[in-house]
Amino acid sequence: MDLKPVDWSKVECCFVYCYLREKDQTPYYVGIAKRRDRITAHHTVHIPPNRAYIRCMRSGLTHKEAQAWEQFYIAHYGRKDTGTGILRNQTDGGETGGLGRVWTEEMRKRHSEALTGRTLSEECRAKLSATKTGQAMTPARRKALKPYWDEVARPQAEKMGVDVEAYCALPTELKKKVVDRFKYGGFKPEDLMKDLDGENRYERAGLRQKLGAAEKYGIDPDFYLTLNDKQRLKIAGRYSEGMRGERLTQHLDLNMRTARSLERYECTLEQWNSLTTNQKAKVKHRWKKGLRGADLFYQLPDS
Repeated sequence: MDLKPVDWSKVECCFVYCYLREKDQTPYYVGIAKRRDRITAHHTVHIPPNRAYIRCMRSGLTHKEAQAWEQFYIAHYGRKDTGTGILRNQTDGGETGGLGRVWTEEMRKRHSEALTGRTLSEECRAKLSATKTGQAMTPARRKALKPYWDEVARPQAEKMGVDVEAYCALPTELKKKVVDRFKYGGFKPEDLMKDLDGENRYERAGLRQKLGAAEKYGIDPDFYLTLNDKQRLKIAGRYSEGMRGERLTQHLDLNMRTARSLERYECTLEQWNSLTTNQKAKVKHRWKKGLRGADLFYQLPDS
């Protein structure tokens, strides 16, 4: 990673930053902040004493954009505690709060002791009851849950364009599926709450990394999600070769060498496959001499 010093005076709005290891300059922590003094404030990880090892990855962002990029980078580099990568972050980042945190036995014990003797308010009880699967939606329960609906679930449902009461009656895990479908696209409003018990192709695992890659390559996210791993690797290889736009997604079923030949010599796959090895070499020789178009294929030798 580039260790060029960061001019922090030019860092604007919300930003995403990371801490680098001195031995190999790989990131070991990713975070977001609104103020520059946050990068050296108290953290759960060691703060580099040399500020050259603190990098600003993205700046000039809204809070939601910064959260999304934080989630992307954490998913991209992976976490040590989950065995998926090199970061020491303990959560998946963004607005997920503690989502993905790995709890040790000691942490569970401290948390249990802190909750011992705690009394829940009626409002908290109502919110907890809303997450129970299969509980009958009685008039009394509707009345008890109304404050929760008005404050949290109702705005969510109205934003997504789904039926408010039907959405609020869902258990928590299904609400998350609806929210994921809305966030990541690919569903019409009327389809957001259909087949929630079936397979959800918008699960959290690995999704943010794929969506971030689609944004990087300038490819429609829905189309990118339909590709298999081999096709995504081809796109990554082409991108590193300098290809952009439609060139990234053309002839994904072909190897890089053939796809590059079709593009360079402006011919179809059928035309290229009809040539012998010697004829292909002749086309390549003519192209190097400056010939283009039909001149590349004019009166090619038979062998």
